[in-house]
Amino acid sequence: MPRRPKKSNRTKLKGVTAAEAAPVSVVAANLSVHRSTVYRWKKRAVLLADKKIGGKCYVFSSAHQALRVRFPELEAKLLSYVEEICKNRNLCLTTKCLTLMIAKFDGDFAAARQYTALRSWTVRFLKRNRLVVRRITHKGTKICNEMQVNLL
Repeated sequence: MPRRPKKSNRTKLKGVTAAEAAPVSVVAANLSVHRSTVYRWKKRAVLLADKKIGGKCYVFSSAHQALRVRFPELEAKLLSYVEEICKNRNLCLTTKCLTLMIAKFDGDFAAARQYTALRSWTVRFLKRNRLVVRRITHKGTKICNEMQVNLL
């Protein structure tokens, strides 16, 4: 289930305007948030006012910049590979398989990074595309191992 925002932009803007007239602690108590939240809203008042028309609940934050796509060609190839594997239910897809495919699609990308960096990039790729890697079951181990031998 996707997470929902607790306060809409309209509520945040009301909090910002109320904080100009009253103490922040009183406004925070009325909106049932922490004082630091009201200060954060005040800092981003201009962005909140811009988003008021669109009716969105979130304002762009720097926390989500790390999830942006930096290698679109590689991601497109990898996503098409994942879709192809998902069509066949007998095949098992692991992070190791994805790492092998990254090395196959873009060898320079894989050679320039350590294994832990590749693994964290793979996790971010999966989060961006709302995919899940499950554990290997007895059904898919042989097929996956045969597939790895064929790739190399």
